[in-house]
Amino acid sequence: MIFMETSADGWGDNKVEDALKASHVSYLYNSNNLKKYPNIKGLIWFNVVKGEQKNTKDLNLVMKNFTLPDGMWNNHGKSTVIPGAIISKSQSTKMMNGLYPNAISDPYFLGPGGSLYAPTAEFSFTPEIVNTSEDILFDETVSGYGLGKLWNFGDGSIYENATNPVYQHRLPGRYNVTLTVSNSYGNAQASHIVSVRGLIPDFNITPSGGWAVVDTPVTFRDNSKGNPVEWVWDFGDGSIERTTQNITIHNYTKAGIYTINLKATNWQPITVSAPPKQYTIVDKTVPREVDFDLPGFKQSGKAPFTVEFKDITPVQSDVTGWLWDFGDGSNSVKETPSHTYTIPGQYTVILTVRNDMGTNEARKVALIVVT
Repeated sequence: MIFMETSADGWGDNKVEDALKASHVSYLYNSNNLKKYPNIKGLIWFNVVKGEQKNTKDLNLVMKNFTLPDGMWNNHGKSTVIPGAIISKSQSTKMMNGLYPNAISDPYFLGPGGSLYAPTAEFSFTPEIVNTSEDILFDETVSGYGLGKLWNFGDGSIYENATNPVYQHRLPGRYNVTLTVSNSYGNAQASHIVSVRGLIPDFNITPSGGWAVVDTPVTFRDNSKGNPVEWVWDFGDGSIERTTQNITIHNYTKAGIYTINLKATNWQPITVSAPPKQYTIVDKTVPREVDFDLPGFKQSGKAPFTVEFKDITPVQSDVTGWLWDFGDGSNSVKETPSHTYTIPGQYTVILTVRNDMGTNEARKVALIVVT
């Protein structure tokens, strides 16, 4: 706190005392001056009873009253023993902070929040770089009244109203950890990147199902844990690609079974090889692995009974036409038809699909039971 008095005094003269008070206010509410006192976050305006004299023979007790607009000094009947207090003339029980417009608009007090009561948020953490399943200690610095707090650790985990939490990330990577504090006056947020050592490389291949057709695009997408920044792909056909993108596309020109290898390098940096995967490339043929399912999971019911059907033949079969045989004499050429069975019985469903190389079918015996 700052307790401040001038070398000159007012000798009990009201005009001089007011000028001194104005000078004090101007000095202490000036942001440039306040920067000289980095530990000061607020001010207390106080009253003193002081002996002053205009000449060597005259000694008076002068009550110094540092009030601001709407302020009044409660001097307890001019007591020189009980400390006085600054109160509001209009509301004697009201805090004075909100009645000092110069104070509550000063950037030194406000900071980025824009209101004296708006929250602020910041935090630090140790250690700065950790191993998986190692404790991270978070140390928050927050301010505000009636705060709610929300910690988001960047991996799907959230803590509500935790103070200085301890947390472990189970997988390697770089996580954006965020602290959000809020009250009725607003909210504030702080975030930092937490780096967790390690790398678990992995990838997936599209089209799925383990096969594709010659001269069609095959997509390789990184699925590693640990935030790789560089990848080296060996496609198994003599082609090798180094890239800083987490996705790449490759075309195979000959049928065969290929072994794909990936080496990933992360931010540390460390380089780790992913388990190899095999992928089959076939010449263009009639549709392969023809299949269908029931999106509504309805296989049995009382007549009239409506069933939905969906073709799930792999996309690389490049299906261009469908013929559904519902087993009761009815059929459809839609890709995803629905059909209503009106007579009790057990029905075998057949799906025949075609592409420009020919047709193939999937048959499910006694799939639908109607009672």
